[in-house]
This record gives sequence, C-alpha cells and structure tokens, in this order.
Amino acid sequence: MKKPATIKKIGSKTYVKITLKNSSWWKTFKVKQGSKYVSAKVVSKGKNTRVVMFPVTSSGLKKGVYVKSHIVIKSMKYDNNYTTKIVFK
Repeated sequence: MKKPATIKKIGSKTYVKITLKNSSWWKTFKVKQGSKYVSAKVVSKGKNTRVVMFPVTSSGLKKGVYVKSHIVIKSMKYDNNYTTKIVFK
C-alpha cells in the first residue's frame, strides 16, 4: 500500500481511498462492513497500481477497519490470505 490514505467526505458519507502497489498481486481486497466483508470499489488503475475506495464510519476512523486480502505472487510461488486491520492517524 502507498501511504498516506485519503479520507474524503461525499455527501453525508466518509470514504477512504487507498493505492495498492503491485496491483497484480492483490486478488481480493475486502473491507468489513457490519458483519460482512465487502469488496472495495476500484476507482482507478495505473501501470501497476490500483486505487480502491470504501465507506468508513467515524468509529472506523478512530478504531480502524478490518480487511481481508488475497495476495498471489506467481514468480515466488506465493499464495496467502490475510486478515489485517488498517489504523488511521
């Protein structure tokens, strides 16, 4: 991921935009919303980057959000799933 993430208010909702580097490695990027994990919306793609956006609550901004991702790097025969927490400063 490229730092920093961008936080943007659209209407009454707040969204986070994150740039994923080495975008071909990221097979999934899902954000926990309520009790479900939902795929983040892809808003743009670069040469080897992808910008994703997802809604976040004020609680999520304070406490962080959980993300499930699937990373595959074929050249290294690497294939793993992760559950991580993104914390905002």
